[in-house]
Amino acid sequence: FARKDFFRRPWRLAAQILRLRRERFDVVIEAGHWHAFSLTAALLARVVAPRIVVGHDRGPARAFFDVAVAQPPGVEHDVSVKLALAEAIGVPPAGVELETPLGGDRPSLAEAAAMLEVAGLTPGRRMLLVNPGARKLDRRWPPAAYAAVAARLAARFDLAPVVLWGPGEEALAGEVVQRIGHGACLAPRTDLRQLAATLRLGALLITNDTGPMHLAVAVGTPTVAIFLAGDHRRWGHP
Repeated sequence: FARKDFFRRPWRLAAQILRLRRERFDVVIEAGHWHAFSLTAALLARVVAPRIVVGHDRGPARAFFDVAVAQPPGVEHDVSVKLALAEAIGVPPAGVELETPLGGDRPSLAEAAAMLEVAGLTPGRRMLLVNPGARKLDRRWPPAAYAAVAARLAARFDLAPVVLWGPGEEALAGEVVQRIGHGACLAPRTDLRQLAATLRLGALLITNDTGPMHLAVAVGTPTVAIFLAGDHRRWGHP
């Protein structure tokens, strides 16, 4: 549900809902944060017209969900919390490690390597990936700190620093590149598949607590995450 797009072009959401209703789903799982009820998410889950809607029991959830799953009693990793929604309808967990095939095919990896070469990476160099951005500003470690750590690691382990960025973060990433100095380069603009492939090519990622952190873990990139505001017990990874 893209809120801004909905107010500009509401007919797109209407068409999407009609497409989903034609699928005649048996089950919809509303997997939003267990501690905060979302009326928007609950309504969307319902109007898709599945036989069963599953979600966490919070707020007026029982008015919308056929299966309302109890909240965790304490702080628990969010992967386990999400798996509890499936367990409630008889689907046993098959492990808690994140995984995705995204960006793992040879064409995607070759494309990412070529894009990095155009961006200035010497072919064959091992990459130190740095992700200084985050949607929430209070989760951003300072650019100077990222640059200092990246410069030291790059020199010690003979790594080429490549600074990643997302929409609206190019200036921030550029500042980190400038502060690192010689040998650092700005990553090319990527879509999600290209980002996944780029992460697969990295020797190490240093990142804030944000989306690319989870994607890096899912593709198997060694990852060091900096937690400033979020709870690492819920959102971190082993």
